[in-house]
Parts: sequence; C-alpha cells; structure tokens
Amino acid sequence: MKNIYIGLSILVLYLVLILVNAESAFKNAVVGIMIGYVLARGSYGFAGTVNRAFRGKSLKLMHSFMNLVMITATAMGIVFLIGGPEFLAGFKLSTYPISMGLVAGGILFGIGMAIASCCASGALTDGVSNPLKGLLVVFGFMAGVFAFFGVQAKSAFVNEGPRVFFPDLFPTFESGIVGAIAITIVLALIVKAITNKLDKSWEGETRGVIASEQDIDLNDYPTQSDRFFKKPFTLMESAIGLCISVIALAIFSGKGWGVSSTFGFWFGKLAILFGADPVQLGEFTTKGAEFFEKGILENSGSVMNIGIIIGAIAALVMMNRFKPTLKITGKEVELFLLAGLVMGIGTRLANGCNAGALYTPMYLFSLSGWAFLPTMIFGGIIGNKIWKKVLN
Repeated sequence: MKNIYIGLSILVLYLVLILVNAESAFKNAVVGIMIGYVLARGSYGFAGTVNRAFRGKSLKLMHSFMNLVMITATAMGIVFLIGGPEFLAGFKLSTYPISMGLVAGGILFGIGMAIASCCASGALTDGVSNPLKGLLVVFGFMAGVFAFFGVQAKSAFVNEGPRVFFPDLFPTFESGIVGAIAITIVLALIVKAITNKLDKSWEGETRGVIASEQDIDLNDYPTQSDRFFKKPFTLMESAIGLCISVIALAIFSGKGWGVSSTFGFWFGKLAILFGADPVQLGEFTTKGAEFFEKGILENSGSVMNIGIIIGAIAALVMMNRFKPTLKITGKEVELFLLAGLVMGIGTRLANGCNAGALYTPMYLFSLSGWAFLPTMIFGGIIGNKIWKKVLN
C-alpha cells in the first residue's frame, strides 16, 4: 500500500500546483495525467504499432489501435450529435491537407520513431524509465519542431492539398456524423483485415515475446487494491482509458489531442533562458513574441505534457515498477538526438505526430489521418532497419 499512497500523493501534489499557479489549465493537467497513467500502466504507445510488428512479429497493438480509433470516433460522433451543429462549428478540427509535406513528414517521423523506439507522447512516458534517453529524444524533438515552425506556417509544400472532412460528404449534419462514423469503422476494419492476413503469413515463424501483450494471471494480484492500482492494463483497457481521456479533452476544450507543438515552445523558452530575444524567436517561427513570453504553466500544452510525465511516474510507482536507469551508450546518444530531431521536423511537415497527425484526425473524421498512417509505417520500416543494423 505504501507505493499506492506515494503514487496518489504525486498526482495530488501536481494538481495542487496547477490549481495554485495555473487554475485555468487544471483540466489539461487532469487529462495529461490520465493519458500518461494509461500509457504507462498498459505499456501502450503508437510507436509500437510498427516496432512490435517489425521486431517481434506482433500486430496486437496495431489491432488495438484500430479498435481505439473505432471506439473514439463513435464516442466523438455521439458528442457532436448531442452538441449539435453549433458545437461542431466552434470545434477546432484537425482536417489537414493531404500534401507532399504530409507524405515526407510521415516518413521522417516513422524513421525517427523507430530509431528512438518511441513517439512524442512515448518520449515523455519512456523518459520516466530512462531519463537520459528521454531528455535526448525530447531535446532533438524540440529543436526540430522549433526550426520548422516557419516552414509549417508558410510552405505550400505543407499547406497545399485536398482537405477531406468525412461529414461534408453527406447532405445533412446528422447523416454526416453517422456516415463519418461508418467510414471510419470501415477503414479501421480494412486495416485490421490487412494486418490479420500478414499475421497469418507469419504462422510457424519465431516471434518475440512482448510482456505487455501476454495474458495476466490474476493470482499475482490477490487483493482488490492490487487489481485496481497494480495490475497492468490490457490492450482493451488501455484503449478505453485513452478514449475517455481525449473525449474529456474534446468536451471541455473544443479541440483534439496534440503533443508535439509544445516541444517547440519549450525550445524557445530554453533559448530565452540563454539570452535569446523573444521578438526574434517569434519572427523566426511566425509564432509571435507573446507565444514564447508565456510562462511554462501558462501554456496549456505544457501543463498537459508535464501531466503525461506525472501520470506515468505515478502509475509505475503504484505498480512497483518505477526503477529508472541512466544506462546508455555513446552510439545511442547520437542516435536518440538525431531520431528526436527527425521526428520533430516530420511533425511540422505533417502537421503533427502520431497523436496530432494520426490518431486525432482519425477520430475527428479527417482523411489526413488515414493518409499519414501508411507513410508513418513506411518510415517505421526504414527506421527499424537502421535500428537493427546500427544498434544490434
């Protein structure tokens, strides 16, 4: 019980800090904690959809991700139907252009994701277990995002291309939402069918054992408190937890989940700490000086991302798995920095990471998320080949 109390105390202390210093961002802190807690307790992450397939011939996480998309899209559709056209009109949708930037960005992101063995949210949660690795990936990520903010804002390479919002394909608001849910489910089922066929082709081959995908023996968790706080989440429990988190964010903030833009903000704050001029930073990035002059806790994305870290720490503490290590090789230092940089650049070209350019557009009924998926997978295959050759 000691670890459970410590974990809960960590969560409470962070929420109190936000209430005292940034009350308006309290809900973002709660959502961040929820996301980090779920990702850590379920060993869940978007990078694993490709990495686990390549390294262990396991497609369970990809199947789970498609289930997550179907569940979240259905829930989001219900929210839109209840809220009505006015709610949808005021919602910040993630309907991005299907541009050459999306293709290039998805490939770059996939390469970096595979080499680092994590994505944007994964860099935050994985950094809890290996802080040095997390810092290296995040620093490279921060630099890449910051450097390409301007490209994202001004380049036709990024911004010119068709934007497809599924509800627009139907004549009425109600039919548009229902039709968009149906399209999303069909696309997810197609991906599952393709991966099921691939999975069958691997029958008889040696497969890696991925601990988080194995059946859980409840005898290892005899008490109710053990099962409530310590037992790892199944893939389905993790999917439901993430769905609840992003739907809560959508309801109170009127937007979808994103992670990576905040990394560019952090790089700017670090540059200011070392004497950079906020006005020049604002001009270079097209963000404006006021974007970088805000405090860390005045930025809702920062509060949420820090909450992801806090949630992951609390989950691992309560599960008695919080055992951080600083073990890293010189070769990994270079690779993790480079991987983070490549991912950061990729997010600006594609308008987001696996959260902002993949998952969120999918559950917000944009075709761009489905266009990002194959490019990310292609990049992930390239990155895994690099990872295998260099690190193994």
